[in-house]
Amino acid sequence: MIRLPDLDTLVVPVAPDAAEAMAAALVEQLRDHFAAHTEVDRPAAAGDTVVLDLVATVGGTPVERGTASGVRHEVGAGHLLAGLDEALPGLRAGDRAVIETRLVGGPDAGRAATLAITVRAVLERGRLSADGVDVPRLRAALHDEVEGARQRLALAGTFAALRAGATLPAPADLPPDRVAAATERRRAELAAAGPLDPADAELEAAIAETVTERVLAELLLDAVADALAIDDHNEPRRRARALDAVARRATYVTADA
Repeated sequence: MIRLPDLDTLVVPVAPDAAEAMAAALVEQLRDHFAAHTEVDRPAAAGDTVVLDLVATVGGTPVERGTASGVRHEVGAGHLLAGLDEALPGLRAGDRAVIETRLVGGPDAGRAATLAITVRAVLERGRLSADGVDVPRLRAALHDEVEGARQRLALAGTFAALRAGATLPAPADLPPDRVAAATERRRAELAAAGPLDPADAELEAAIAETVTERVLAELLLDAVADALAIDDHNEPRRRARALDAVARRATYVTADA
């Protein structure tokens, strides 16, 4: 049995100026993205971009697809192989280094390997000054993204308020057919990234937790759709329409008010 809060008086806490903060962050990202990189004659440091030649070997034998030239990497970003960011600071163009790492792609993924690094160039990232960016115009161009972020925040806050104010069934009382269907969908999602180990107790617990939350969310939004008499044969769309309808009725207050 699901008991809903009063849908006409729902109060949704929101973070103050969250969407504006997102817009400001996007502006800063764009300023960094379009900033120029200048080659410098000094040791690499965190935040620099380095141009690398990489050769990976296992037991002295080159790894298939383990050689790359002209790879760009930001020192400290952590996007490439383990141990790389620790080895790069202090190296200049022309310097070489060798590290032990673990491969993350290709047929040898997961194997321990030796990585030979050659630094071809060290690039310092400049940054466009405020004078170099028409910030008001950029904000205007980001209007749709900001509004989209604002709507997503409103929907997320509305669902959280609904979840907190509703009385929901205990996990053990959820409809078995809904749980079985949701479990099958979740397993299919995970299997798309690789084979599953049925003996992995931690994975099974995570699947069960995710399935429970999904089924509870579906039941909650189904109940809201019933209460608002929303008629739609497409169940996911019907639930989305129900949440949107409640979000339009809700009262929003800043979280620290």
